[in-house]
Amino acid sequence: MSSLKFWVLMLSLVSFGAGLAAGVFWTTQKLRIPEPPGPFDQYREQLIREFRIPEDRRKYLSQLLTAYERDIASIKALHESATMEQMEPELADRGRYYRDLIQNKLLQGPERERFQQLVTELPTKPH
Repeated sequence: MSSLKFWVLMLSLVSFGAGLAAGVFWTTQKLRIPEPPGPFDQYREQLIREFRIPEDRRKYLSQLLTAYERDIASIKALHESATMEQMEPELADRGRYYRDLIQNKLLQGPERERFQQLVTELPTKPH
């Protein structure tokens, strides 16, 4: 009789485990955040529709558009870097101006010395 109880217990545990696994799987599927559409998704679909691009050439189209997207991001990063270099002297000047106002107009006495210590510990260039 204890053998029967053992198998009933095992069946209950297996059923519980399967239900738990299915529940976790179902929940993660429902709560998964959908991937946002890429910048060329609509364009890709329009090309496929308009030119009736067959399935074997769709993969190549996707690869081309992905490479194009990477190139655009690379060009943007290059120009943002150049723009930051051009802005850096002006930003540094503004930083000194506001640091001076804080230290000399806002803070008093020993606070100014502590502020000067803090300022010297900070990195000089923004990240």
